[in-house]
Amino acid sequence: MRIDSSLPVTTPAVNATPEGGSKVGMSKATPKDADGADAAGFNPTADLSHLLALVKQTPDVRADVVQDVQGRAAAGELTSRTAAVDTAAAMVR
Repeated sequence: MRIDSSLPVTTPAVNATPEGGSKVGMSKATPKDADGADAAGFNPTADLSHLLALVKQTPDVRADVVQDVQGRAAAGELTSRTAAVDTAAAMVR
């Protein structure tokens, strides 16, 4: 095994917490240039930028999903024995 001492070494940063302990984590995110590239030279493609814009437009709470779940709950679908068994099986996986 050969060790190359010319490579940069990253050490975890230790930050004090309000409780008096410490929190270990890696260094902060790479700063962005004016054109959106980070210091390492990453430039998102137009497709990625478009997809990120679409994701940002998605609401945190989707009314269509809430309405679907309300309907299923009102129909008793979520309180059936089958639903309980399926939920327990999913928790074990």
